[in-house]
Amino acid sequence: MNKMLKKIIILALTLVCALSLVACAQNEGGEKQTGLFCKKIHGVYTIYKYVDDGKTTVLDIAKELEAQNITEKVAIQKQAFNGNNTLTDIIVPSSVVEIQEGAFEGMKALKNLTVPFVGLTARADASYGETVDVDDAEIAKSIDAERTIAHFFGTTDYEEGIAQTIVYGSGESQSVTCYVPLSLKKITVKADNEYNIPAFAFSGLSKFVEIEIQGNVKVIGDYAFANATQLASISLPASVEKINRNAFYGATGLKQINLSELTALSTIGDSAFEGSGLEKVETPSSLKVIGDKAFFTCKSLTEVKLNNGLKTIGNYAFMNCENLAKIDTSSVTDKIETLGNYAFAYCEKLVEANYDLAKFDKVGVNAFKK
Repeated sequence: MNKMLKKIIILALTLVCALSLVACAQNEGGEKQTGLFCKKIHGVYTIYKYVDDGKTTVLDIAKELEAQNITEKVAIQKQAFNGNNTLTDIIVPSSVVEIQEGAFEGMKALKNLTVPFVGLTARADASYGETVDVDDAEIAKSIDAERTIAHFFGTTDYEEGIAQTIVYGSGESQSVTCYVPLSLKKITVKADNEYNIPAFAFSGLSKFVEIEIQGNVKVIGDYAFANATQLASISLPASVEKINRNAFYGATGLKQINLSELTALSTIGDSAFEGSGLEKVETPSSLKVIGDKAFFTCKSLTEVKLNNGLKTIGNYAFMNCENLAKIDTSSVTDKIETLGNYAFAYCEKLVEANYDLAKFDKVGVNAFKK
């Protein structure tokens, strides 16, 4: 009888424990069995996991947080969405101030990702030092993988992922291989606050993907899209004031960009579009400076329209654009002050009838050399 009673008691206790665990699982994260699970970690609300309901394909994190009455700043924990195979769209709001490494790792169906910044946080160094072999903290802090797109996707291989080696510096070890979902079609950076796209943010991205930059973005950082060979489309906001050096260097798949709509753009940096696939260029009236080699060896470029307000075209700016046949300066009423050395040299299809030398004040050596 005692043995039987003991068995009954043990069975009852086991059942109670099991029911308690189920209740805890159901109550965790505001009594939600599916969806976002949040808790305070070191005083910060943190999304630590997402439980799939098997039906939701579009996740607007702002709405989920509002439903849980969370109005504070939020972080997304490492691997919070790891392995999800249902979500196709994730919209991360500006209330999210930190996204930990690999937060979107292993996602199998993700098509569209909207984020308020690139990398761990909105900290962004748009300019990059040439070497890490220095004691200059300003240079050293700009060198890490945490400001790149690789940070979101993690370094774990999976069947539905495609390896992408993202470069974040000039040193041999300054690259990281992440695994981007094969399904990914578009990344939108929507910056509600003033923000600069970091140096090397998308550098080396070779997957075919559309990128849209929205909001209050002032600077496109050094090498930000360098050698992003399959970057087919990018839209920049009118707030952009400067496109830094080498920003789109070697982006051979990039055929079009909305430069003429960038009404605050004042500077295109050295080699900004060198070797890119651009077919036409029209400068906005706000533009003052086109840097050295800015469009050097853009072999698909056929036409350039220079609008009034431009002051300087740098050395070798359009050199070796072998299919460039026309320079439209019809809108230029104030002379362009400086045309650099070899600026349009070796543009084999460019003939004198298709440009107006009188629109330039100071013309550099061999500016139009054949």
